[in-house]
Amino acid sequence: MEKIKNGDLVTFRYSGRLENGTLFDTTEGKSPFSCVIGSGILFPFFESKLVGMKKGEKKTFMIPFRHAYGDIRKNLIWDVSKERLPPGLQPHVGMKLKVHLKKSGRDRSVRIASLGKFAVTIDANHPLAGKDLYYEVEILTINS
Repeated sequence: MEKIKNGDLVTFRYSGRLENGTLFDTTEGKSPFSCVIGSGILFPFFESKLVGMKKGEKKTFMIPFRHAYGDIRKNLIWDVSKERLPPGLQPHVGMKLKVHLKKSGRDRSVRIASLGKFAVTIDANHPLAGKDLYYEVEILTINS
């Protein structure tokens, strides 16, 4: 039976959970996921866990945060005066905002991490930064 190797188009189902069991992504109730192994769409560590699997095989594995979204970067967390927020905005923890970064000239998604009396703490880290990711996968097809 054919095993997954670099360059294969692979279709699979998956569920991704955090250590506490919280589901952060899944194909359940959606179309399965397809990609070419080695194309850079998946984390290299994730791809390495798929290589060698066969059609119909199921596997559970963990991706350490260093091989996923990395560590939490403190330079991506800062306080902003509430006066600088858009008028009428009712900030709450977890609220997502877009901010314009002057240095890069790009917009970036951020979230409000905490609220203070006069300021909010903004976190521009990926929401899964600093977290180990636990996956369950099932290989549906392999096309060389």
